[in-house]
Parts: sequence; C-alpha cells; structure tokens
Amino acid sequence: MTNEIKSNIIRDLQGNVLDQRRNYRMTNEIKSNIIRDLQGNVLAGDHYTINMFSCWLDGSYLGESHYRQNLKRIGECEGNHKKLRSFIIREFTSYIAHDAACSYGYAQKVLVEHLGLDTLEKLNDRLINWAINFHAEQVGEVA
Repeated sequence: MTNEIKSNIIRDLQGNVLDQRRNYRMTNEIKSNIIRDLQGNVLAGDHYTINMFSCWLDGSYLGESHYRQNLKRIGECEGNHKKLRSFIIREFTSYIAHDAACSYGYAQKVLVEHLGLDTLEKLNDRLINWAINFHAEQVGEVA
C-alpha cells in the first residue's frame, strides 16, 4: 500500500471520528435543550413549554392548514379517549421535535426518560382536556 493510500485512509478515519464526536455533541445539546424546556412542574397550569403547545395546535407554528387539520382530528376523536390520547401524544411529541430540531423518535425517547411514564400519563390527560376545550371554543367561534 502506498503512503498516499495510507494517508487517505487515515484522513477518512479521522474524519469519521470527528463526525461521530460532532454528532454526539449535537445529540447531547438537543437533549439538554429539551430537558431545559421541561424543567419545573409540567403539570402546573403556567408551564411555558406546555402553554406553548397551544401555539402548535392553533397553527402558530405550521400555519392555518395545520390548525384546521388539528381541529378536524380533535373533532373526529371526540368521545374516543384512546384516539384522542394517540393524537395528543403524536402532536406533543411532534411539537417538541420541531422545537428542538430533532427526530420524532429522539424527542419521544427524551420525553419518556426525563418525565417518566406516570408524569406523561398525567400530562396527556391535561393536554387532552385542553384540546377538547380548545376545539369547543374554536368550533363555537366558527359557527
């Protein structure tokens, strides 16, 4: 093997190691940002990140079509706790992922690790109640 080939292999390996370190730092930064945003009592009525979820549902993040899609989906799920719970979990995790600029799966992993299943279940119930009230208010305004 020539010295040039050896140099190229070494450079490529060093580049891979640097990429792995960079990815590790970025992942840790994303996780830290998610955890920072969830500090405090997420079940309190005045938690910033939880309150900002209302902006996700009302289309402030992704626009009017997202708002209308959310209203439609909440309406379709009304009366079916299991479907509404699934909708809330998907939308809240999507909101966290969007805000943290990470994948849905990674956001979900951090949420479960940081908050735990008991807190998440209580949070889901609060968000479900909020979504039902939000839908009722919005439908009342449209009618």
